[in-house]
Formats: sequence, C-alpha cells, structure tokens
Amino acid sequence: MTLWWIAAALAFAGALLGGVALVTLLRIRRAARATLVEPADAIVGFGAAVWPSGPSPTLRRRTEHAATLHARGLAPVVVLSGGGSGRSSEPAAMAEVMRALGVPGSALLLDDTGLTTRATLQAVQRLGEGRWRRILAVSSPFHVFRIVEESRRRGIEALPCPAQRVRPHDRASRLRLLLFDARHYVREIVAVWNYRLTAYGRDTLRLAWGAATRSARPKLTDRWRAFAGGADGVRRASIAIWSAIRSQAAPLERTPASLPRLRWPVAGRVGSTFGMRHGRLHEGIDIAQPLGTPVRCALPGTVVLASELPGYGKLVVLAHAQQLATVYAHLATIDVATGERVEDTRHVGTIGTTGHTAGPHLHFEVRFDGTAIDPAVLLESR
Repeated sequence: MTLWWIAAALAFAGALLGGVALVTLLRIRRAARATLVEPADAIVGFGAAVWPSGPSPTLRRRTEHAATLHARGLAPVVVLSGGGSGRSSEPAAMAEVMRALGVPGSALLLDDTGLTTRATLQAVQRLGEGRWRRILAVSSPFHVFRIVEESRRRGIEALPCPAQRVRPHDRASRLRLLLFDARHYVREIVAVWNYRLTAYGRDTLRLAWGAATRSARPKLTDRWRAFAGGADGVRRASIAIWSAIRSQAAPLERTPASLPRLRWPVAGRVGSTFGMRHGRLHEGIDIAQPLGTPVRCALPGTVVLASELPGYGKLVVLAHAQQLATVYAHLATIDVATGERVEDTRHVGTIGTTGHTAGPHLHFEVRFDGTAIDPAVLLESR
C-alpha cells in the first residue's frame, strides 16, 4: 500500500510539474510572437556569441532588429549589452554592425557587464539613472518572456521585440533548428522558474499587502483587463496618439528641460501618478473631479485628435510649440474638433468615465515628440 501511495504522489507531482512547464512554455511562445511595439526610453540589445570570424548569426539578427527599431524613431538610445572583452566583446561587435547600418555612434551605449539577463537590466537601471520606465527588449524569441518578467520586478516595462530567424528550406537544417530550439525552450522554462522562486517571498508579501488595502479591487480589475486583452487595446491607443502627434511635429529642436510651464487642466486630487502601475507604464496622472466638471487646456494649441480610443475613452490631444503635446482622456463630452485652435480660456471637454476607469477623473498626459513624460515636471505649483 505504501508503494502505491508513493507512486500516486510521484505521478501527481509529475503531472503538476508537466502542467506548470506547459503553461510556461505557452507564455514563452506567446511573447516570442509579439509584434506590437511603441515608443520607449531605450532599445536594449541583448548580446550573443562572437565567433572568430565575427558576430554569430544570432548576434547579427538581434543587432539588425535593434537598428530597424531605432530607424523607426521608437527610442533615442540603443543599449548594447553583453560580455567579453577586446575583439570578442559582444557589445563592441554589435556596435560595429549598428554603425555599418547607419546608426550614429552618439546613440549607442555599450555595456560589458551583461553576462546575464539580470546583469543587463541592472545596467539599464544604472545607465538610465532610474528614469527609464519603458524599454524595447531585443533578443531571441525564446528569451524575451524572461526579460519581460524580470523587468517588471524592477519597475520597468519591457516590450518584447523578438529577433525572428529565417526558416531554412532543407529538411536537415530544419531538424537541427528544431533540436536547438527545444534545448533552449527547456532551459528557458527552468530559468523562468528560477527567477520567480528567488523573488517569490518578496512578491508574495507584496500581493498580500495589496489585497489588504483599499486599492485591491482596481488592481484585480486591471489585471483581469490585461489578461482579457485590455492592456493591448490601451497600448494600441497610445501608439495612435503618438502617431497623431508625430504627424504634426516639426524636426526635433529642443529638450524637455526647455519646455514651457503648464496650467492644471482641472483642480483636484491626484489619485495616480506617472510611472509603473500593475505591470505597465501609466503614462500620465489621474485627477479626480465630479462628473461634468469642465476641463480647460493646459496651454494654447491645435487639436490633432478628438475621438474615442480603447482604454482612453473619449479624448482630446492638443499639439503645442516645441514638439509638446497634451492629452485629456476619459471625457464625458468633447467640446472641440480636430484641426481647431484652442486658446487659454477654452474648455476641451468635461470629466467623465469613458474608457477603462473605476470612477470620474481626468487622465492627463504630457508628450514630448510623441513620447510620454512625467507631467509633474512641467505643471505649475498649486
């Protein structure tokens, strides 16, 4: 009888581990197929092997993909991270390829400490001086999921940018590639759970504390929306706002430090600030006010978007001078039209609850050259 119990326990444990591994594999595969990217603070290229003849095919694919993202204007800086030194330095080899592809050396930051995923993300925090909130993570398809998870623990939103390979035509090459992938996916499943278990105690305390606070309900709601695809809708809306602003912008001339001060669009309590929230970047501030409260423009400007977008609800986007734009979301009504000039005393709409919101408030964003920056930097003192 004892042997039967042992056999049953082993079978149950095996089935449980197999189920956990399968779920993890599916999540890794989902990240490996990611195609949605948006503007970020930096592009981070994760290193791979350097052969005596030069960069390995894996390293070259990652570097070329990072160069493509930079050419699209999605981030001003490219961090090249890896190990080695001298001629075998992964960052140096990546930089050589980037320059050959036309990326200026002034946009490159080289980090020779990136021997592991964690070391690279520590370097990202150090190089960005804690200000980088969103990165585009460029690596192999099987690796990007672990990068996303570890970045979230560090308060950084990492958007997976897998460097896809060209599928070989002959059967022998496809078989070798299949075996190569199988080995790496097994390694990634083990690595993902190793990373999770080292942070398990900390995350458990954080979740327990969150469940005991008044914010537990909106947190659970946001997580369900993210699971159901709501977060992807918000991300697409953010990209649409970025595109609308960039279509009107003149060539970049100034830095955020030289931008004008802004008026508060409404007077109220700030319920949520700019920064990471529930695993993604909250790109503005939330100002609580009753339904129907008029919302004025923070600075005279031209309406480049007056519409309704997923997550944001009804919103207005104003373009100002010096590549500056402001966004007013979750409105009940829109009182301006696209192309209209809005002056100091003009209201753009009224406070509402449209889009993803748990109550009436204004979601207010400030964007420089299309990318969200912290509104607190430019808002007047109250």
